[in-house]
Amino acid sequence: MVFGTVLRATGRSAGTGGLPFTALSDGFSAACLPAGLSVGCLAADFSFAGLVAGFSAVFLAADTEAVVVRVLGALRPHLADIRDLYDRDAYAFAFVVDFPLFAWDEDEQRWAAEHHMFTAPKREHEHLLDSDPGAVVSEAYDFVCNGLEIASGSIRIHRADLQQKIFDIVGFSRESAEERFGFLLRALRYGAPPHGGIAPGLDRAVMLLERTENIRDVIAFPKIAGGLDPLTDAPSPVEPEQLTELGLQLRPRPAAVERAGDPRE
Repeated sequence: MVFGTVLRATGRSAGTGGLPFTALSDGFSAACLPAGLSVGCLAADFSFAGLVAGFSAVFLAADTEAVVVRVLGALRPHLADIRDLYDRDAYAFAFVVDFPLFAWDEDEQRWAAEHHMFTAPKREHEHLLDSDPGAVVSEAYDFVCNGLEIASGSIRIHRADLQQKIFDIVGFSRESAEERFGFLLRALRYGAPPHGGIAPGLDRAVMLLERTENIRDVIAFPKIAGGLDPLTDAPSPVEPEQLTELGLQLRPRPAAVERAGDPRE
């Protein structure tokens, strides 16, 4: 099934081991499901959704929420593209809001800032910071066109006590916070007005206007693999005197990198 092969490849590229799916033709007759999961056991679960035989397909993803959201999010525009389900000459704009303020870091077993540590929480959610940080919604926003983020920003924290609380939640000690961001905390203690901003990605906007799917097509001098610049041949070797002046020391590359060779060759 070529269609199924393409979809599974899309799922794997987005971060999952595969993408089980079933198509409703004659009683779920066309299926590509993993061992142990039968079409029959799914029929009852799907009956309430109003799916119509011959016109419906169901895609399944089972993993952490972050992986499932990423995989199915990548699949949706892919399907729209290969099935020609949207107007390719249209520009559809939207603001995406109500992002979570924190994301749980499984590796480090702590809360991490979803946007950055200086994004303000919604005022009505401040009382949740101590009891349920994962439920706190931020004052962050993205401006998107045709599903691509072309600008992103947030309302910033303007109170020292609230900023310190965010530092505490993400694991910054009071000493580290003062050492790294003392200038900001002192400024907030003096008093700062509510403020925010948004940063546009002009290269992405131009990419949309040019109807190209590769952002390199609209960057004057794009880097190649490894961050190399073919125009200036950067990065270039440095003189020992320069390293001494900056207090730097070069270390040999790992053997695996040596075997792979120079990407410029």
